[in-house]
Amino acid sequence: MRGKKTLLLTVAGMAVCLIAAFGMTGCGSQTEEAPPEETTTVEETTTAPQTEAQPQSQEGQEIGEDAALEIALKDAGLSKNEVDYSNAHLDYDDGRTEYEVDFRKGNMEYDYSIDAFTGEILEHESEVDDD
Repeated sequence: MRGKKTLLLTVAGMAVCLIAAFGMTGCGSQTEEAPPEETTTVEETTTAPQTEAQPQSQEGQEIGEDAALEIALKDAGLSKNEVDYSNAHLDYDDGRTEYEVDFRKGNMEYDYSIDAFTGEILEHESEVDDD
């Protein structure tokens, strides 16, 4: 009787092992890869509108000191002949390249920051110099 029990337990154990082995083959060890998705990249370029006072520059090309001065003068409603003093120089401020432009007419002082590539007026102020 003891031999039959041992044989029966051995057969039952083998059956459990076979069932477990067949069941494991589908349990996450093999994954089916999804086909790669097709993607399309669209690049959009937006250019700020240019006014007459803002000369069009090529990408990566600075507009130049003279153009920066002309932009500031036009914004102030003045011409080179009307100002007593003018200065424009290239500067790097707050992570951008810009022209610092300043000029004077009588006792009025004008200060401008002009984007070196687009000609956009970034900042400007004018004040009466009492000195």
